[in-house]
Amino acid sequence: MTEYRRNRSVNECLVRVEVDEHEQPSVAVIRAIEQATSDEPAEMRPLFEFVSPESLDRLFVDTNSTTRRGIVEFSLERFEVRIVDGQYVELREHGATS
Repeated sequence: MTEYRRNRSVNECLVRVEVDEHEQPSVAVIRAIEQATSDEPAEMRPLFEFVSPESLDRLFVDTNSTTRRGIVEFSLERFEVRIVDGQYVELREHGATS
């Protein structure tokens, strides 16, 4: 599921994508950026320049006894990226106005 918002306030989400089953959160971040900007991956700075993709993915790996939950936020170029429980990736544009 992907949601786009056009007339948004500073705190409103620009794009929200669901992390697909068996998809790593880091891959979903790249997919969300591509959808928000229509950029090809080659035109974007690599994710590892902002955050370690492997570490990001490990934060949400289920253990034998529990599902890991939490929120991770970081800046990536002109976006504020928010990963919620490893299930959703939300993008907000820095300085977005209504």
